[in-house]
Amino acid sequence: MRSEMILRKILQTAMLFMIPVLLGAVDCDDGDLCTVDTYENGQCVHTPKSCDDGDLCTTDSCNAATGACQNTAKNCDDGDLCTTDSCDSSTGSCQYIVKNCDDGDLCTTDSCNAATGACQNTAKNCDDGDLCTMDSCDGLTGACRNTAKNCDDGNACTTDSCDGATGECRYAAVVCDDHNQCTADTCEPTTGECVFVFSCGYLPAILEYIED
Repeated sequence: MRSEMILRKILQTAMLFMIPVLLGAVDCDDGDLCTVDTYENGQCVHTPKSCDDGDLCTTDSCNAATGACQNTAKNCDDGDLCTTDSCDSSTGSCQYIVKNCDDGDLCTTDSCNAATGACQNTAKNCDDGDLCTMDSCDGLTGACRNTAKNCDDGNACTTDSCDGATGECRYAAVVCDDHNQCTADTCEPTTGECVFVFSCGYLPAILEYIED
């Protein structure tokens, strides 16, 4: 008998909740397209619509005007044209990787143009300001080489030098003057030594006198 009373009580309570629903008397619509409206346990429940797409690199939301989900890619742009910007899908955090402009040439200075994002590979300046040196960059080490200009003309009877003002080679003849008018003064081009040959006309007469 007691169990029947309990059952009757439960049925009466259930009918109190169900009758309004069955009759269409309960309107749980909150006018929000981004909620799921239900009637539970005698009251309206408004559950926010889930727009989570499981992607940490999107910003998920519901369009209040349409009720449609919006999954917008996360903006990781740092405004720097010299970085590659991306989102880490495992953490949802932004990553900014500096653009690699290395051309593998040790004789260039590599950089990124902040205004355009383009790589610049400028030849290393090895100019030492000396017009009498040959300036270059060693491709194996990246070190500058400033080699003295070779002005050797292969003639031992010239003094070879480089003009620092113009970078031109100068070849000054070796002076072999012994200040003796009776000698023919010359320079031996293979050795650079001076040669003095006696040339006055009275030498044969002297020799003849000595022989007598």
